[in-house]
Amino acid sequence: MKSILDSLYLPYLSQIGFSPAADCDSGGGIRYELDPALGTGSVWVYPVDHLFAITINDLAFRCDVSLQYDQPSFLNVGIYEEVADGSPTGGEESLTGYVGYEHEYRMRFPRSVPVRSVGINLMPAYYKGILPGRFAEEIRALPEICSMLNGSFAIPEAAAALRQIRSYRPSPKVANMYYESKVLEIVSFLMQWGLDRKAHLASAHRADGDLDSLEAVREHIRRNYARQQALDALARLACMSPSALTSGFKRAYGMTMTEYAQSVRIEKSKDLLLNSGKGIKEVAQAVGYGKHASFTELFKRMTGLTPKEFRRITAPDRSS
Repeated sequence: MKSILDSLYLPYLSQIGFSPAADCDSGGGIRYELDPALGTGSVWVYPVDHLFAITINDLAFRCDVSLQYDQPSFLNVGIYEEVADGSPTGGEESLTGYVGYEHEYRMRFPRSVPVRSVGINLMPAYYKGILPGRFAEEIRALPEICSMLNGSFAIPEAAAALRQIRSYRPSPKVANMYYESKVLEIVSFLMQWGLDRKAHLASAHRADGDLDSLEAVREHIRRNYARQQALDALARLACMSPSALTSGFKRAYGMTMTEYAQSVRIEKSKDLLLNSGKGIKEVAQAVGYGKHASFTELFKRMTGLTPKEFRRITAPDRSS
């Protein structure tokens, strides 16, 4: 059986100008550099046999580039930096899923449009064979769940795990253990989200229009997490009364709108603590908390750690 590197990556990487970098990555993965004549950046891959792989993309082409290859069956889940008019939108990221099947795959990369993402790719031997056998048959629903992730849904825990993959490099001796643990963590978050969503939809006796309205409110909160959200304004967005919106949101998602906004803020703050040089007070302000103490209190309540403790443990090079 072909490895995931041979079946999924090598057929297209060499086709569009990537070759293995000379340096050795400390995380045990393989970095492929883009031909400078075609663009800048790289693709980093950590493959595990014919089962799964981690991928981090950070690149941009100088010209329009197209690829065409025989794609195998696989699942992909990742976070992608959103781009508008050819430019990044300032760190906004979307969680998306993709269900690949065996066919001739074609894709075009526009010139000067950055591609920045981190994701996991799972092969059928893993998500159809190993995972259901080790855990539960319900995991066979993973392709259906992945197909629902079109960038409009937020699963903060899965997004946070992907960002941790991007920011942390384990030593080669423990890399396999670390990356499989992160893959299992992400799959568990996806499965819980999918099962919860299915249960909510089955038990919620409401019109499709109401569900669409609730999704619109949730997406608005996700994108505007740093701002205070007035209930009346959200109700107008949903075309519902404030009381109907409040009760409907709680029934659909198992949490209040305030709790959801808090969860998004905390996940964003984790990303800033891991990947920025901002001080803790600056992080608090960036996610919408004017009072440093209020942010610290909520962060510890939701994570069990203060922001300073979280940064010291997960990003010691940024702690002070």
